[in-house]
Amino acid sequence: MNIVLSALCMASGMALIFASLAFINAQLLPSLLGGVYAIVPSAFMRTVIGAVSIVLVANYLIAKGYMYGGQAYGGPLYVLCVISGMITMAMLVDNLSFNWHIFGGGLLLSAGALWVVYGLSQG
Repeated sequence: MNIVLSALCMASGMALIFASLAFINAQLLPSLLGGVYAIVPSAFMRTVIGAVSIVLVANYLIAKGYMYGGQAYGGPLYVLCVISGMITMAMLVDNLSFNWHIFGGGLLLSAGALWVVYGLSQG
């Protein structure tokens, strides 16, 4: 159960981090947040707003993920969430379609993270 809570916290935290990056670049839900982007046209001000609000919550969730899973599970889960988030963000921003190369890379990533967890639990 702790691993599931750790994974949920890590995934939620990383989703918020990447959402704040999209907000800073004015790419997060442009039709819905267009008014906010018009009021705050400066990227610097969006950075301040994103850092004060979204990134603080994201860092709290990531810390909770480490608390629930410990270092043995938290580290590999964090790496898995970061790389999965980066792949998802790149696909969304560049408007790429899912293909077998991405699927295979995701499987290798997951297998590598599980291998690390197995290695840490044996030591």
